[in-house]
Parts: sequence; structure tokens; C-alpha cells
Amino acid sequence: MHPSCIFCKIVAGESPSYNIYEDDETLALLNIHPVNRGHVLVLPKAHHADLYETPKDVFAKVMNTV
Repeated sequence: MHPSCIFCKIVAGESPSYNIYEDDETLALLNIHPVNRGHVLVLPKAHHADLYETPKDVFAKVMNTV
């Protein structure tokens, strides 16, 4: 967990969220500032600085959840 990452806080249950799907490695939740109704964010539960630092197997699991 990265202490300043809002997504890490959501995964840890320290920040509120409306989760719509969760498994061992990913979490899907409604965006608090949606572009459209039903705007969903899918993220890995492990912290990664950006897409380029996310391991391919973790990215594949996120895409599977999408």
C-alpha cells in the first residue's frame, strides 16, 4: 500500500467506495465523478505507479475483469 494513493486506501477499506465487483486481485467500483452514468473504474489491488510499471500478468487480470 502506498500511503498517499487514494486507490490503495479504497482497496484497504479506509476510503468509501461503491464496489460492484471484487476478486482476489482486482476491484471494480463506480467513479465518484462519472463522465457517464455507470462509469466504472477497474483497478488492481496491488499498487503500481502507472500502467508501464504494472506487470503484464496483473494487467491481464485487470483486463479480464473489464
